[in-house]
Amino acid sequence: MKKSLLVTAMAFLAMQLMITGQNASIPSVDLYTLDGEKINSTAIFDNSRPTILIFWKTFEKDCCNQISSMVDAREEILGKDNVRIVCICIDCTGKTTHVKPIIYGKDWDVEAYVDKNGDFKRVMNVVNTPLTILYDTDNSVICQYAGYCCGAEEMVCEKLKSCIVMK
Repeated sequence: MKKSLLVTAMAFLAMQLMITGQNASIPSVDLYTLDGEKINSTAIFDNSRPTILIFWKTFEKDCCNQISSMVDAREEILGKDNVRIVCICIDCTGKTTHVKPIIYGKDWDVEAYVDKNGDFKRVMNVVNTPLTILYDTDNSVICQYAGYCCGAEEMVCEKLKSCIVMK
């Protein structure tokens, strides 16, 4: 167990070193709210708080676990109002009616959008899910990692603390 956690932590840190400091411009594509309204992907980012962006699929258990872990960690460690969690559902080609009940049924306090056509997924080079990307208030990538990583939420929170001006 300890060896597995150590390997996971090392992989996370290695990826973080590759990504840290990149200023990723947010591509402009259409997403949809849970109510079906079209919204541009650039509109989901703001500079008021750091953002945890999670690409997920509704039928993958690890994706749901990742969102739940990040929601819990944010509330316990960072404070709900200090960090935004934005979830992009990428397994909804056309029909999106099953996403809203999942978000509300699990009582996730997140901003959720649907990438109906897969355009955002493609331009963001999402291959594996869940994919978690951390952005600071300048929309620069702090780090990113693919897959569900139990225990990584503490490392994520430590990274985000440096971006937060605690009230």
